[in-house]
Amino acid sequence: MDLNPHLGSQATDGLTEDSWAQKEYNIPPQTAAGEIEVKEAKDIVQTAQTGCIYCTILCIVLNQMYPGWEVESFLRIFVASGLPVVVRLLFGKTVTVERYETPGYVLPAGQIMDLSMDLTDPEKPPVEIEIYRPGFSADRGSVSESVALVLDQLNDRFGPAFGRRPDANDDVCRSFIKRQVDHCIAHHPACSSGVTKPLLPDRVIWLKAPTQDGLQLVEQKDARADYVTLSYCWGPMSPNIYLTNVSTLASRKHEMRFNDLPPLFQDVVNIARRHGIDFLWIDRLCIIQGPGGDFEIQAPKMGEIYGSSTLTIAAASASSENGSYPEANGEIVGPLYSGLETRWRRENQGGDYGKVSKRAWIWQERLLLARTVFYTPAALKFECRCSSLWEGADPAHVGHSWSMRLDDKAHLSWTKLVEDFSARDITYASDRLPAIEAVMRRIAKRTNWGPVYGMWKESLIETLAWQPAQKQDEFAQAMPGDFAPTWSWTSIDGPISYQTVHAQKGALYDADPFVYHLKLLRADPKTGELIVEGKLVPAAVRMRQELGDSEQRTIYEIGNNKDSVNWVKITADTHLRPYLGRFLHGETTPATQHLPAAEAAPSHGWTSTCYCLLIGVGQSRCEVLILGLSSRSLNSFERLGIIGSIPATVFDNRPVEQFVLI
Repeated sequence: MDLNPHLGSQATDGLTEDSWAQKEYNIPPQTAAGEIEVKEAKDIVQTAQTGCIYCTILCIVLNQMYPGWEVESFLRIFVASGLPVVVRLLFGKTVTVERYETPGYVLPAGQIMDLSMDLTDPEKPPVEIEIYRPGFSADRGSVSESVALVLDQLNDRFGPAFGRRPDANDDVCRSFIKRQVDHCIAHHPACSSGVTKPLLPDRVIWLKAPTQDGLQLVEQKDARADYVTLSYCWGPMSPNIYLTNVSTLASRKHEMRFNDLPPLFQDVVNIARRHGIDFLWIDRLCIIQGPGGDFEIQAPKMGEIYGSSTLTIAAASASSENGSYPEANGEIVGPLYSGLETRWRRENQGGDYGKVSKRAWIWQERLLLARTVFYTPAALKFECRCSSLWEGADPAHVGHSWSMRLDDKAHLSWTKLVEDFSARDITYASDRLPAIEAVMRRIAKRTNWGPVYGMWKESLIETLAWQPAQKQDEFAQAMPGDFAPTWSWTSIDGPISYQTVHAQKGALYDADPFVYHLKLLRADPKTGELIVEGKLVPAAVRMRQELGDSEQRTIYEIGNNKDSVNWVKITADTHLRPYLGRFLHGETTPATQHLPAAEAAPSHGWTSTCYCLLIGVGQSRCEVLILGLSSRSLNSFERLGIIGSIPATVFDNRPVEQFVLI
């Protein structure tokens, strides 16, 4: 095996073309980069025994880092010219299903499809290891020509980096932060508002107040000054939790005591003071929480608050305000051959920015904020709207910024952002729309797109094809009341997928374009009412139970009518239930609707009525929305789910009509 990114294939399982380096690092698109897939880690041991120097290095590193690594594991090795080699050790196995077929997907003549799946152990998070040269070339002064040749190859394969400091709060790390902030302010107009100082939020913590500990909650009007914001995970709510509400507001405005603050808040106070910044904004303290509070007023301003702050401190390793910033960074082990060094971290400790990265609110914060420093157990990472840089990384390879994703004007890019956002944790499901609306306002300002409940009017028909991404045998919950229209992904509490939309791209579908048959006539951004034109077919829907691996499994299926012999499984957005009493054109008819959030799912099977609305057709599939008559609005429909395996011929003789979706 060779770690040469210029090679098109490898003796192991092959070097696949991959744009990971272009996505993560600011390097030219033509820079050689790729991913080596090793389906069984033990293969590296066997290849090392034949004398492969690269496999030998990998074995030495993995033996040091994780003894027993070669058992029940597989590898992904990322290589790019001028960058450290990144080895990703995953625990589990890779399974390939040859000639994979699935109902509703018809491949072009002569084509076959193999499905490869990574089956990983959820109890063992992946381990990432970087192998790099520590910022200098190997000493060749006293080596033979043959050894020098090997050193040249090593230097070419393993890019440079710098050892990370052991303490994230020492002078070197503070200097790293200050250097990045100063450079950003001086050279990145996109990260600044064009004025010298930002406008302070309505309520901030003054860090030089004339009080015993120098802390006071103040309400400044039209004042400008540098301020720090904190991004963190809320811990469990309890009666003794430290926050600002109607009853504590007066005392906070009089004085705040340092020792009363949770450990994480104490840390960020100290960090802000060390950087000479006098004001701090923390949502739990600067927004009045609970009854009589002002969250509904302040939530729409949060995008501007984070976007205008001088610096955001992200507590990437703390699980709540009772945690703390890490003192120890990623472990550095070395030297190896010719001064090569390694550093490692578990995926959930550094590369994924810890627990904070799983929050829905930080999705908004990272896209909108001007500058952030992430305190992870592996290292500090600075990120602004223009670039990003890990502490200890080679300055020649400055990374892309997360918020640069907003500059991509393709609607497909928005669907990927939504998938990411919907999978994140949020304390209150009702906060999902406020958390995403600030991001949509920024995009709308630049593109003139029309936001409609987490989707865009300009691509609404295309993006109606979302589906829940719950684990098998699990169902999302419907949001209570009229929180959002049922056709929007914001109407359910849980992750969603746009897999079918993404599948429309690529060479396979260039020869088989997907044709949309549904037309949008009107979308009301306030009420969420859609008027569409398309073909609708009545059908029967049933719920049945079947025995799964350990318990009963709920299955939802549709057929031509209640007496159908052939039933096809659908992807229901939530649990469903039948109901009576809905009037359609003056007649009472059976109908189907979402199960309310507080209601238990029926334990016995049932059959009712639903409707199939054609979205579009391609040779490989026919995308159809499953609808039910609305119990809220006469002659309107609500979305129940989606299916991609109905024959398009079902709609051949149906007229094109107008329908209302709510």
